[in-house]
Amino acid sequence: KTLRMHHTTVNKYLEILIDSQLVNLRTLDKKNLYCLYNEKLNELTTHH
Repeated sequence: KTLRMHHTTVNKYLEILIDSQLVNLRTLDKKNLYCLYNEKLNELTTHH
């Protein structure tokens, strides 16, 4: 229920994170990006 609100925050954070990652690693594979996304999502959700 509060997850929906939190989810938006996570998405915002991930957008920023992924943007900066893409700047750093232009050759980043889509699969790797997906892994990075999940990894960060897991980090954020476990800290909560």
